[in-house]
Amino acid sequence: MHLLYVLPYLEQGGTEKHTLALITYFRSIYDVSLLAPIGSTSYQFEALGIPYRQFCRWDFNFFRGIKELSQHIQQIDQQRPIGLVHVHASHELMAVVKLILPRVPVVFTVHGYHGTTKNLSYWLSSQIANWFADRVIAVCQAEADILQKHGLKSHKTTVIYNGVDSVTIDPDRCEELRQKFTIGLDQIILGTVARLSPDKGIIYLLQAMASLTPKHHNLHLIIAGTGAQRGELEQLVWELNLQKNVTFAGYLDRLHDLISLFDIFVLPSLQEAFSLATLEAMALAKPIVATTVGGFREQIQAGETGFLVPPKSSKELALALEQLITNSSQRQQMGRAAQIFYRQNFTAEKMLNQTKSVYQYLTGLA
Repeated sequence: MHLLYVLPYLEQGGTEKHTLALITYFRSIYDVSLLAPIGSTSYQFEALGIPYRQFCRWDFNFFRGIKELSQHIQQIDQQRPIGLVHVHASHELMAVVKLILPRVPVVFTVHGYHGTTKNLSYWLSSQIANWFADRVIAVCQAEADILQKHGLKSHKTTVIYNGVDSVTIDPDRCEELRQKFTIGLDQIILGTVARLSPDKGIIYLLQAMASLTPKHHNLHLIIAGTGAQRGELEQLVWELNLQKNVTFAGYLDRLHDLISLFDIFVLPSLQEAFSLATLEAMALAKPIVATTVGGFREQIQAGETGFLVPPKSSKELALALEQLITNSSQRQQMGRAAQIFYRQNFTAEKMLNQTKSVYQYLTGLA
């Protein structure tokens, strides 16, 4: 079978990591092609050695983008008939695919929407999927509930949790990172991995840090990720006098080596679907502190694998963090429980097998 993946962008986010895992696995089973604009992670997909055609991002030039996408779909199908199309993140792409390939099954994965227009995006996704998608994959039950609330037909919906591979830590790389970011062996390291944007709630984490550092002088926060809010966050670090307690690590390819240095993983998101970074931390036996939004209630067993706090509450966030900061045995116990919960529910193998079952059902291939 010829399997075509279509993405609206290739940047440094969870959508791209998720799709990269799918392509890496399914290229050994099917003929796989990719249609996506050029982006900062294009090189990772090019390294897989699959046919990869680029089209202009629709938010840059809509008419050029739709023309190029349409032409590429037709050309790819002419070279070898497409058996199934898997569209990620952008509901608009489904319509073009289905109009050109009306008899080809279309799978659409929703990775969550953010910002002030998120409700409109969920509604549009639901309506367009009702018309053009043969199956919609939600990355957690919370996302499926939102989509169905906005009108998505339940029989089209399948929940497949995001999954990540277990990883092998490189001790030399870890030591290199420890020295690069001046991480002392006597420090307690809080860490987060996120796009630096308001919906990730990093402001509240910095405010929590400001209330904790006077009592815990060995506390250090590492923020990994890039984004438009970095300048604002750096300014806040200065205003809160946290220059010696906060490090901005930027973008790193091998994030798990950095996460392995964390004592506590924290993600105070205001909106979240199903965080891959949180799963990576769980796989490395880290206790989690997150918020009561999106799929976190499904990822984290509150009081067992970590703590859940209300979003936008630096006070509640600080209280949860302090409980773990002052109790190393609880950190270790929760970290071990998080790793067990990950192995039971959120492995890449489980995600890939469930996705393969969807492909087989829609194409009739056992």
